[in-house]
Amino acid sequence: MIILHEAPLTGGAGAEFAARIAEKAFDYLDAPIKRHRIDRYADAVLPAARGLRAAEQAKVLAAARELLAY
Repeated sequence: MIILHEAPLTGGAGAEFAARIAEKAFDYLDAPIKRHRIDRYADAVLPAARGLRAAEQAKVLAAARELLAY
């Protein structure tokens, strides 16, 4: 599972989602939960995915490939 969001990693919504998923569905996960923050828009409220730059897309794809290889 990859949690992708525009908030800070520590204390952001993604951290809470990861904690709840780990608490309730840990036995169903085949790999660790990965959290990725969109650096450029860390403090902005923008529609998800529309603001992704090519560099951010590459980071997300790399994280997805790492989980698939786990």
